[in-house]
Amino acid sequence: MGDKPKLVAFGICFVHERTFAFNPDTVITVPIDPATGLPPDMGGDAGRAISRPICDVCIGKINPMRIKRGLDAIAPAGDQGS
Repeated sequence: MGDKPKLVAFGICFVHERTFAFNPDTVITVPIDPATGLPPDMGGDAGRAISRPICDVCIGKINPMRIKRGLDAIAPAGDQGS
């Protein structure tokens, strides 16, 4: 009974632009420059960047490209869908 209730929210994944369910306390977000559509570590402007949610499936697809470019992988939340 002492467990905090798990909340479920729905939002649009920045990458594949489909609605997905997630826990708002643990959803992974990435900073995205709305002018370029890129995160700051890939050429976007950090000053314009706003946080956008991303689903675990897309994180799995993006990470190999990030690693190939010498960037850190994004750790998935593990409790969200696609």
